Amino acid sequence: IKLMDAGDAAIAIGILQDVLTRLPGNGTVLFELAYAYRVNEQLDSAIEILEELVSRDTTEPMWFQALGTNYHFAGDADKAIDTYTEGLKHHPRSHLLYHERGVVYYSEQKWEEAVDDFERAIDLQPMYPPPYLRLAEVFISSKTNNVWGMIYGEIFRNLEPTSKRSVALGDMLYRCYLKNIKQKSNGFSITFCSDASIVQQDSGIGGTVYRKSRFPMPYGVGAYEMPMMLAVLGTRKMDMRSLATIRGRFIEQLDTLKIDSIYGNNVLYDYQRKVHKAGHMEAYSFWLLQSGDPAAFAEWVADNGPAYKEFLSWHEVNTLSLTKGRRFLRKELYE
Repeated sequence: IKLMDAGDAAIAIGILQDVLTRLPGNGTVLFELAYAYRVNEQLDSAIEILEELVSRDTTEPMWFQALGTNYHFAGDADKAIDTYTEGLKHHPRSHLLYHERGVVYYSEQKWEEAVDDFERAIDLQPMYPPPYLRLAEVFISSKTNNVWGMIYGEIFRNLEPTSKRSVALGDMLYRCYLKNIKQKSNGFSITFCSDASIVQQDSGIGGTVYRKSRFPMPYGVGAYEMPMMLAVLGTRKMDMRSLATIRGRFIEQLDTLKIDSIYGNNVLYDYQRKVHKAGHMEAYSFWLLQSGDPAAFAEWVADNGPAYKEFLSWHEVNTLSLTKGRRFLRKELYE
């Protein structure tokens, strides 16, 4: 593995082939050999090994995952999907197989299928970060409902707080705020969820699917836009500093409007309350959205260094924790 990570896949292949002479048919060694072939861009050899592995009476989810990935790399999306689907027949509780199949659907712009698989992956393993990122990307690009993208995106930032892709997502969240909170002559318009009669799911590229909300008013309107409308009152302009203030007011409005009693608990809202109660909402919001306006972030940190360090120490210990009984799933808000 170290050789492959160092770019010496050809040497690794020779070593693994030698090991196989002493451990013929060993699944672990064969799996690593297939990986070495893939790293060495010998996809046909990798696929041949993995096809044999998944045909065995006893299989591992990662064998199907690797085979599907190789087919996808080889440009055969249909075979990749078929492989993941077959793997799920053997391993129906594999969040990895659902996620990987969702990735292929996503790459093929089959948005409904992708969203369904990503949410199935979350249902099985709520602490697994990648599906949240993909869901954020799909829903933030939506023409009619960005709410889910904002929620899934913030969850992802917390589950994978230090990665480059996580920090980069902050820019997407920041732009989505600016797009949907527009200053008008008599105040602000809020347009995260543009349909007030039904819940709409629209990729922004594919077709629109209509589903009925379980609540008198759709979640995106009642549990997101209404408190946001009240939170922006008194705001003079939209920038990172004002957004930090708005986000703090948003949490306060959730309690004022008794949103939980109508829509039930939202695990992200509960975490935001915890941050707010600890006095870190401003620092948390700048951390969350930092890539949206790096100059404003740097200026704020320069002026508030001790507060930011205190937040980072607090955040490292007080992480967002999700379980089967405490996680957010958009699909559970539909009938």
